[in-house]
Amino acid sequence: MNSRCKDQCRHITKYPIRNGVRGSYKLGYKRCRECEIFIMIDSIRCPCCNGILKARPRNNTSRRNLREYHEKLREIV
Repeated sequence: MNSRCKDQCRHITKYPIRNGVRGSYKLGYKRCRECEIFIMIDSIRCPCCNGILKARPRNNTSRRNLREYHEKLREIV
């Protein structure tokens, strides 16, 4: 089952969309590999192509930074 971008994601105003900007995962965005966008949605699937969204960075340095960020948030609360 191949998922293909139907280009609906760029026209959906229901969900906030970002281009690849640093810190997107920290703000709660998820990335669709097929559509190549960051989207803020509670689902694990992209509303456009039905592909699985990534919620964590792939790079080890970025993963560590995200983990440290969440640990600091827990300390504050």
